[in-house]
Amino acid sequence: MQIDKQQAAGKPRSMTLASARLPTLLSTFVLLTQNRQAAVADLRSDLDLQINLLAELEITRLLVLVDRIAEHLGVEECNDPELAELEEETAPEAVLQKLDQPDRASE
Repeated sequence: MQIDKQQAAGKPRSMTLASARLPTLLSTFVLLTQNRQAAVADLRSDLDLQINLLAELEITRLLVLVDRIAEHLGVEECNDPELAELEEETAPEAVLQKLDQPDRASE
């Protein structure tokens, strides 16, 4: 009978030990999942930036083309100073450098 009592006493210990380790395993799993999700989010934001820069380049080229057509047709609106600013090409390198700079407001 003493063996049965020892085995019975051992079961709660193993259950306690297992239940003590479970939160550690779960928190590790959650952290790994969050890290993976953060990496995917970073990749998506990089892709969004590349797509936006390509769209900006295409829009700038279209504005230049429309401006030339307007000049050829003698349309007066083509001398708009805001249009000239919009026709300037965006330098992707400058945008990337600006993004890589630490935020000075947070310092």
